[in-house]
Amino acid sequence: RLSARSELRTAARQLRVTLLEARLAAIDSGSPAYFHYQPGGARFEVGRRSSVSSLSHRAGQDPDVTEPDQFDVGTAAGAGAAEPQSLPRGVRFAEPLTDRQVPRSAAVGEVPGNATWSAPIVFHANGRTRNARLALMNELYRIQLDVRGLTGTVQISQVERLPPPESALPEPLPEAGT
Repeated sequence: RLSARSELRTAARQLRVTLLEARLAAIDSGSPAYFHYQPGGARFEVGRRSSVSSLSHRAGQDPDVTEPDQFDVGTAAGAGAAEPQSLPRGVRFAEPLTDRQVPRSAAVGEVPGNATWSAPIVFHANGRTRNARLALMNELYRIQLDVRGLTGTVQISQVERLPPPESALPEPLPEAGT
């Protein structure tokens, strides 16, 4: 169990470094960078916007909501290649702010069946982004990462024990006298 806690904490620290590298890549290049992941899976991508002309947003559109296909995947610092990266074995992305687990249909390291990606976290050239929360889990524990929009800092929560599955709960004892 200590190993599972430690592995999850290490994965969260590595993900924090990846997010901070994406932010620094946006600042250094002068063009936005993004991070997105596959909920329930272990894969994520880091990329950078391909051209200055794609930086213009339509009037009234939130500049923090950007489609990932407007980016070149794998060009941000630390990305290394256009291929999606993966969390360590046994760790996957979970839904933030809930106690329920992501469906087990997405095996660790595999693409979830519907191959959906999260909304991207976009780091702008000034280093800003929107506030975001990510959650990681393994079979026993979960941890959350909070990204501060104004500063781009990433805070990691304490490791929390997952509640046991309902099938693992003990049967209620019969009441005395019945």
